[in-house]
Amino acid sequence: MTPGPSSRAPLFAGLALVATLCVGLAAGYALGARAHLRRPGPAGDTGMTMLGLTRSELRDSLRLTPGQTAVIDRVLDEARQQADSSVRQMVTDVRAATTRAKERVRAALDEPQRARLDTILARALPVLPRTPMLPGRP
Repeated sequence: MTPGPSSRAPLFAGLALVATLCVGLAAGYALGARAHLRRPGPAGDTGMTMLGLTRSELRDSLRLTPGQTAVIDRVLDEARQQADSSVRQMVTDVRAATTRAKERVRAALDEPQRARLDTILARALPVLPRTPMLPGRP
């Protein structure tokens, strides 16, 4: 005698429960990981520093004095400004190199090839800077 549909119902219910738990765990983990990456700080906290920690994490975990906090804030602000300046210069240099490369490639082509290149480049995606620290981002 073969088992009927009603005898398989508990099996399917159990599988559905396990699947639901797995989806819930995966969703909870993903949401928790995203929240951990953002690590919002208290009011006045300017986000992640060059050290990979928020200013409040530094203050609280190191128990900084107000004087130390002021010195460290200045150091972190200067480091951020220097990094922003370096990134801006790098973006400018990459754009200039890209422009020079296009001009040199065009110079090596005959007129019909230049026209085809222009058509191809019109469809191409723009070359964007590849850095996680664009200037002006916290």
